[in-house]
Amino acid sequence: MLKVIVGVLVLGGIGLAIAYYVGGAGSFDPTAQGRKVRAAITPGMTWQQVINVAGEPGKYQTILPKKHGGTPEPGALVRFDRNSLVQELATNVHQYGFVFPYTFSEARRFLVYSDPKGVVEYVADAVSMADLLDTRRP
Repeated sequence: MLKVIVGVLVLGGIGLAIAYYVGGAGSFDPTAQGRKVRAAITPGMTWQQVINVAGEPGKYQTILPKKHGGTPEPGALVRFDRNSLVQELATNVHQYGFVFPYTFSEARRFLVYSDPKGVVEYVADAVSMADLLDTRRP
């Protein structure tokens, strides 16, 4: 009986290993994928081109003016909805622009800043635990 249980466990382990590597999980590296996507996003791209490269962001932030002068800052995160964003851009809701946050891993988080028309101005690394632990790699 013990030999049967050990045999089943060994076969199960082999089956899981095959599924892991054949299914692509063994080579999945979100940090590398995020690095590749970030490098592909450049100033001058439209928000639609960013989504084609990086996928839908899930959420975004409107950049709001500082209350008593100063530098505008991103507001609250809201759920991304393509149709709503198109309508907001047509009615100039984003007077100071907007931000798409992307997280591929703690070591690869970045923010895509766009102007009021939806054209990328710049991409910046987002502060994450990787910065505190000094594990972020270029």
